[in-house]
Amino acid sequence: MSFSDGAFGLITAFETHYFWPDFRNDLKEVNRVTKQNGQLLIVGAVYKNKKFDRRNQRIVDAIGMTYLSIEEFREVLEGVGFSEFDALEEKKKGWFAVKCIKKEGGSTD
Repeated sequence: MSFSDGAFGLITAFETHYFWPDFRNDLKEVNRVTKQNGQLLIVGAVYKNKKFDRRNQRIVDAIGMTYLSIEEFREVLEGVGFSEFDALEEKKKGWFAVKCIKKEGGSTD
């Protein structure tokens, strides 16, 4: 992205992260442009969830997209330098929201 380091205090991704070409590396770039103590919020309805896995897997197979569990989100986000991970999961309805914060030293370049 052509934004400067630490340009944003809040970054949101509503139903878009599925289509990022290289999810982990794209998150590294999101981390770079996030201010210290800035927040990242990702919301979606296609994620690994037993109740909807059959439906979701057909979509994932048809178009190829990022498909993670809540715990896998935590691992990737913490791996690129975010912390204070928090998740809201509506298993019965099949949607989630994950929030994390970029703390001092929160980059893994």
